[in-house]
Amino acid sequence: MKNLLTICLCLILSVCATSQHEFKLSAGPTSSFDSDFGNIFDQIMIGFDSTAIDYSTSNRIGIDIRTSYSYYIKHNLKISANLSYQQFGYNSMESYEFGSGFYQSQQYTEATRKIDLIGFGSSVTYITDYDISLTIGGSSLLPINDVLQVSGSVYYPNNLSEGFYIDELTTYETPSMFATYIGIGYEFGDLTFDVIYTPSLDKYPGMSATSFLIGYSHLIIKK
Repeated sequence: MKNLLTICLCLILSVCATSQHEFKLSAGPTSSFDSDFGNIFDQIMIGFDSTAIDYSTSNRIGIDIRTSYSYYIKHNLKISANLSYQQFGYNSMESYEFGSGFYQSQQYTEATRKIDLIGFGSSVTYITDYDISLTIGGSSLLPINDVLQVSGSVYYPNNLSEGFYIDELTTYETPSMFATYIGIGYEFGDLTFDVIYTPSLDKYPGMSATSFLIGYSHLIIKK
């Protein structure tokens, strides 16, 4: 897929004959989740045996902003160079019991993982006779923010004075990564509506996202 990315970009840059181009800007909400995020208590290094008494996870709702410049190979087939800003992550809540007897404690924490990415890539889009578009593409992604925020409290029923609050922020030094995506959309004049699905990130295989975008496109004819 990385080789395909390079080939598509070279094709776009090499076009110098009469051609039809398009500029597009779109934005909308994105919903992401990491099925492999694991036990958040590994992040706060509490070394007791524990038993979960409550547990839940939810998606992070963020934004997805994309801009692209496309070249039409045919009237219904185009290749695009894309620039994007995307927000990935998840939310979780866990309650645990630690120890037993006099040293028994209960811990409640909420965690939010935020991964914000700048992406540059390419895609291929086929447009049907009914103005429905089908897209497949890939992006190289550079993390500009990758943090885990954990907050909560630890409670000792038999020794109230030993309780304490948790408020920790862990920042990760994450290298650049790569992701593929597929999309389906509809074009209504200059307005576009797209649903983009990213099944995983290569550094976070369990991280997936679905974006719902509204955009504006402008057709350019070069002679």
